[in-house]
Amino acid sequence: MNALIAGLILTQAGRSLPTNPISLEGTLNLKGELAQVSTQEFQATVFLFIAAECPIANRYAPEIGRIYAEYSPKKVQFFRVYVDPLERAAEFKKHGEDYGLKMSALLDPNKALVKATGVRVTPEVVVLNSKGIMKYRGRIDDMNIEHGKVREGYRRDLRISLDEILAGKPVSMPEATAIGCYIPGD
Repeated sequence: MNALIAGLILTQAGRSLPTNPISLEGTLNLKGELAQVSTQEFQATVFLFIAAECPIANRYAPEIGRIYAEYSPKKVQFFRVYVDPLERAAEFKKHGEDYGLKMSALLDPNKALVKATGVRVTPEVVVLNSKGIMKYRGRIDDMNIEHGKVREGYRRDLRISLDEILAGKPVSMPEATAIGCYIPGD
């Protein structure tokens, strides 16, 4: 069994969100260059932590595409973040093409962004405001009860968080437990 799949876990909500701007230092683009990411021109910046081998992340690709199409015209920028070595950049470019993920991709090979944000699984989402301060960390929605079990009438956490940020309101649920494939530590 694939170690990534065998490592499916739930993240633990209840960890407090950082109150300082998140450092994006060490994050790379798919060319291996330091990524130039600024949050100032956007009302929100969304980092979608995904893994090409994670079946849960791949199953979310259509919903990620719909969210991107709906919110990117509203001054929300999106990045998909891979936590693997630069040597796999071509694979991640193809993964984005194969799954219709039109947003730019970032690499976090040293897991600096993972550590700064506290994400633990893929797919897991982090949303920063225009000042680079984390306003939401967690799941895209609560459709997955546990690996292989889906619920009806689920809560669309990422959409709700973005709607609240765009309306100038505080995020009503700043953390939500994510179910996915474990991000291994170094």
